[in-house]
Amino acid sequence: MMQGSGCVDARLSWPVHFITQILADIKNLTAKGEGTMPGGNEKYRVMWEGIPSRKTDREF
Repeated sequence: MMQGSGCVDARLSWPVHFITQILADIKNLTAKGEGTMPGGNEKYRVMWEGIPSRKTDREF
C-alpha cells in the first residue's frame, strides 16, 4: 500500500462502492426479476424498465 494516496483512495472508494452496488442491484433484478431490498431495488427497476412492477402494485 502506498502512503500518501490514502486520502484519494478514501474519497474514491465510496462512489465506486455506490456504483458497484447499483450495478449489483440491477444485475439481481435482471436475473431474479426481484431484488433483495424491495424499497431500493423497486426504484431502480421502475427507473430502468420505465414501468411499475407487479410487486409495486401489490405493495401500495
